Amino acid sequence: MRFFLTIMVLGLMSWGFAPRLMACSSCGSGGEDPLILFPNEDRKLYFGLTREDGYRDINYDGQKSRTQGILRRQSLLLAYGHRLTSRLVVLGSVPYFYNSHGDESYQAFGDGQLSFRYDLYQQTFADPLIPQVQLLLARRHASTRSIETSRDPYFLDAVGGGYHETRMGLDLFSGMTALVYGLSGSVTYYEPSIDDRGRQEKAPLFTWNLTVGYSDSTYKLITGLVAERQGKRRTGGEEIERSDHLKHNLFLTGEAQLTPLDRIRLSLVQKATPRLPRRQTAEATSLTFAYMRQLP
Repeated sequence: MRFFLTIMVLGLMSWGFAPRLMACSSCGSGGEDPLILFPNEDRKLYFGLTREDGYRDINYDGQKSRTQGILRRQSLLLAYGHRLTSRLVVLGSVPYFYNSHGDESYQAFGDGQLSFRYDLYQQTFADPLIPQVQLLLARRHASTRSIETSRDPYFLDAVGGGYHETRMGLDLFSGMTALVYGLSGSVTYYEPSIDDRGRQEKAPLFTWNLTVGYSDSTYKLITGLVAERQGKRRTGGEEIERSDHLKHNLFLTGEAQLTPLDRIRLSLVQKATPRLPRRQTAEATSLTFAYMRQLP
């Protein structure tokens, strides 16, 4: 209930700002890529501060319990985007985490990511109802500890995913009218790893992202749903029962243009939203404030 009340308050506050911006279903709105480069932008910086708390463990039957791990996570995400051609953009990002549980804490850099976005079809004012179509490809190199390799009783040193990841997908979005919308789908593949238990394998993760919102010349307000589904893990060649994962995240994002080169964004995300299907995951609420600077 507190999450939905916050959404209403943010929505009413944002309505007073009132950018005709491109909507993007999997970037800048609760997805993996927080940075957006618009057609008139060649280089851009992103600084994002996130506070995440309210953690609760969700078991296979969808039942909630007090978490035995991180109680609060704060993070700083630094990202840079560069346009290589009129259709191709490269994005790089690296996170820094501060995890805490009571008086115990741990801080470290997380796994960096490099991603590419290529426009198969670019939306035009001549056909504003035909959405832009974009291919996405991302690579994340596992260089830090994960929950599976953590040495801390509260998993405070788990700041990475534990597996080298490759993500591929398709993104459709429309932002030429006051009503903006987007739809994307992606699949993330994990390279097997080896530890004391033997060969560790993770099933592919399928992610769908649906957004809808309102935009004008200096302001955008969008909301949406992110759904994640993943199959069972394998250890030493044997499938682990009741290890498949499912969750749905609700988000609200407001973005405003301060100057022709500067933008700010506020995003509220409810992870593993109650009353929606969920299992083998964690419930949490996060709030992100971001500043973006277009470089000349």
